[in-house]
Amino acid sequence: MLVYLTVFVIILFILTLKVKNRKYEQLKNTYRHELPSFPLVGIIYSAIGSSEKTMQFIKMMGREANRKGGLICDWIGPSLYLMVSDAEVAALFLKTSLEKDDLFRKVATFLIGDGIFSARVPEWRTRRKILNPTFNTKNLNKFVHIFSKQSQIMVQQLRCKANAQPFSVWRYIAANNMYSVCETVMGVQLEAQERSEHPFLTAFAEAFHLSAVRMFRPWLYSEFVYKLFPTYKIHKNAKRAMYEFISGVIQSKRIQIQEEINKTTHAGEQPMKTFLEMLIESSQEEGGYTNEELSDETMALMLASTDTSANAAAFTLIMLSRHPEIQQKVFDELMEVFGDAKGPVVPEDLPRLKYLDIVLKETLRLFPPATLIMRKVTEDVTLLFLASGVTVPTGCGVMINIWGVHRNPTYWGEDAEEFRPERFLDTPFKHPTQYMPFSVGPRNCPGHQYAMMSMKTFLAMTLREYRVLPPTPPDEFNRYPPLRLTFELLMKDADGFKICLEPVKRIQDEWN
Repeated sequence: MLVYLTVFVIILFILTLKVKNRKYEQLKNTYRHELPSFPLVGIIYSAIGSSEKTMQFIKMMGREANRKGGLICDWIGPSLYLMVSDAEVAALFLKTSLEKDDLFRKVATFLIGDGIFSARVPEWRTRRKILNPTFNTKNLNKFVHIFSKQSQIMVQQLRCKANAQPFSVWRYIAANNMYSVCETVMGVQLEAQERSEHPFLTAFAEAFHLSAVRMFRPWLYSEFVYKLFPTYKIHKNAKRAMYEFISGVIQSKRIQIQEEINKTTHAGEQPMKTFLEMLIESSQEEGGYTNEELSDETMALMLASTDTSANAAAFTLIMLSRHPEIQQKVFDELMEVFGDAKGPVVPEDLPRLKYLDIVLKETLRLFPPATLIMRKVTEDVTLLFLASGVTVPTGCGVMINIWGVHRNPTYWGEDAEEFRPERFLDTPFKHPTQYMPFSVGPRNCPGHQYAMMSMKTFLAMTLREYRVLPPTPPDEFNRYPPLRLTFELLMKDADGFKICLEPVKRIQDEWN
């Protein structure tokens, strides 16, 4: 009975929209493609199945858009989307269409409330105004010692894995990031990192997975229908566990701040403030955040800083394991900057790690953690600079395929699929938006500098101690199979980010 009810609701909903949205057909006909598309569902059927199949769908759309000049158009369930892999078109929509897509908002608000990443434009403007000052360089530099301290703990935890045997490195990096984020964002020092299965990590991994599943299941879009499925309760419980942790910290932090208002510090002493403290203080001019608003904002910062950075750092280690000559250059730079010293990374070290910086950027180009940006057109947009001169009507969805933009040969050349960090040194960009792992435009990620500093610190601490090796040797032509990727709202490695490690001391003579 539940299945029949669900099917009926879907068909009725989609038929209504099809009649209402006939004006979209001109746009769809202008940007036709060769992918199989069917009435009522469009091309979304290709994404249904495992999370690996969903990622294959995203890659397929990006490649087809590149083949068709950067634009294709079709229905994804009940909504029409213009799918973009052209940098110039992407820049236009990221500048003019600031409202998040309805589907994205439905999924995101269920997961992280109305934080800065999902808020509607009026609320977003206020929250961005409050958040921006907290991400200045002076504040970020104060956090480097925390990144370094937590990375050193993780490096010690990895010693038991430095035996050249394959293991999944992601949970170690995710734990490292979570502990760093808890200390910098909320001022909470959790227990030792041996607890890589912290309840918060477990809950948000489950919540992310279920959110990604829902995004490409049209029959789950309706809240009424979703509540009829057992996954709704699991999803709700995971979200509750996440928010209980965050809310408890916020309440205790408010009390702590109040207690310290009348305290004085020694002359010249400037105690480090967390993001949570800065948000509470900087929001006073706007009337102050409620506990619920602070929870939403803190949750967004936690999720973005923990999972996104963990994925990018883990992909970087995989790429270095497959390219030993590039890993050698990174190691040489680390020796030049740090020598044999085993001390912490300090803020002044990070700008000197120029080669590590482009290695990380090249990894983010090929494996951007966030593969899609979804926006809603709120006013007609005419693509005057294109030969078609077509108008994208109000209400249409825009799906910017970052995977496709980052691999578009128009901007990156015929070797766009290759891992070549030097491209960031010897090839000037044809368009500033051809590289956007943290998005671009007014609604770009405000914490991109925080993420880069934390990842560079982690990688510098790790690669001074260990050499990274692939879990399996290359074939006879020195080639590795393509990575199997999954879509869990963010892109991940289907095999769990497996690598091998060896202590540097054992193999330093071999390198030299």
